[in-house]
Amino acid sequence: MSENRTYGWILVGLVVVSVACLVLVSGLASGHSVGLIYNPPAVADGELYVTSTDGHVYALDDDGAPRWTVNASGEITTPATVADDAVVFGTADGRVLALTRELGHVSWNRQLAGSRVNSVTAGENGIYAGAGSQLVALDRNGSVDWRYAADGFVGTPVVSGDRGPYVAASRIRARNGTLHALSANGSVRWTRDVNATIEQLSVDNGVVYHTADGRVTATAANGTRLWTVALEQVMAPPSVRNGTVVVGTISGTIAAIEAGEVVWRYQTDLPVAPRLVGDTVYATTPRGLHAVKGGSEQWTRTVGTTVLAPPTVGENVYLGTQVNRTYAVTHDGAFAWINQYSTTTADVPWTDDDGPTEFYNPAGTATRVVGPDGSVRPVTPDEPTRSVPMPVGGLGLALAAVVLLLAVALVVRFRRR
Repeated sequence: MSENRTYGWILVGLVVVSVACLVLVSGLASGHSVGLIYNPPAVADGELYVTSTDGHVYALDDDGAPRWTVNASGEITTPATVADDAVVFGTADGRVLALTRELGHVSWNRQLAGSRVNSVTAGENGIYAGAGSQLVALDRNGSVDWRYAADGFVGTPVVSGDRGPYVAASRIRARNGTLHALSANGSVRWTRDVNATIEQLSVDNGVVYHTADGRVTATAANGTRLWTVALEQVMAPPSVRNGTVVVGTISGTIAAIEAGEVVWRYQTDLPVAPRLVGDTVYATTPRGLHAVKGGSEQWTRTVGTTVLAPPTVGENVYLGTQVNRTYAVTHDGAFAWINQYSTTTADVPWTDDDGPTEFYNPAGTATRVVGPDGSVRPVTPDEPTRSVPMPVGGLGLALAAVVLLLAVALVVRFRRR
């Protein structure tokens, strides 16, 4: 009897622990807003535009000082892209929005469909948005020019000069996809089936580069396949300049390809996403930034939080990271500045004696809120920001699941006795 009672108390204790884990996760998810910057910042004329999972768009000056913040009233699903004087991005509820670069005012708000907007790209002939299995072309005023129905999930379209867009449509379950080359009016120039899920897409001088099943393939503007190089899973779109293609892989390899041949490799210890600028490759891993030239390391810079996106290169090299932090690193590898949107009440820059200037500004101080219908209102001082779970939430859920499984095992054993 006493042994049964002991098992009973152990069972009660395990259930209490599992509930505590779930409460912890719930508290983290419902507390202050914690944003993640999964997308590289957009840079134009020295100004940065950053989208975050906390539902805000942040505009920064070239020295990292905040300019304006806008709450999109929903989950932002794409990087910001600059189209003339507007900052354009997409949302999970099927909207594409354009904000003025100067003040963050809403220029237009277009509801495309109930589908999540996967991507937004600006080209010479307009703005292209992937939404579900459709590619939608918009003019600079947000009016729909045309729609193209693809045969799978539409990834990020790419544009070369005044040509129409290239887009990859992948059928995830079937593990295959199709490259679509379109004219500026939405008519089909050519399509090419790929016997694998298309992962990444880039274009340079009319040549389109895609990655699928660990291979990098170049296709000419007329649809003729030029070459294929077998590597392994590629983590970001190929970065191309003057015929040199640079990719980063899941095992941490940076590979440079010319005319279908690998000309050099550089090995990091984590998955890597590179950008080729001039003759230098700037590449992010979850731990920080590498600068590589001709396969030789120039410098590395470790940051204090997880880097989640490929770098953006301008006057500095910009990194989007966990907990709503943007880093600017000089081309020599020194920190230029750090911008942190957090729940702190500080809103002025301060300088650590041992580090760069850091700018702090609460995420809840958005200057205005954009409603789903395009209406705009000022944000109230006590209005909570939309929150997302911290990364530790997944650990809490896993711990709760393990504890509950132990409890079930004890129940089974208890009944057998």
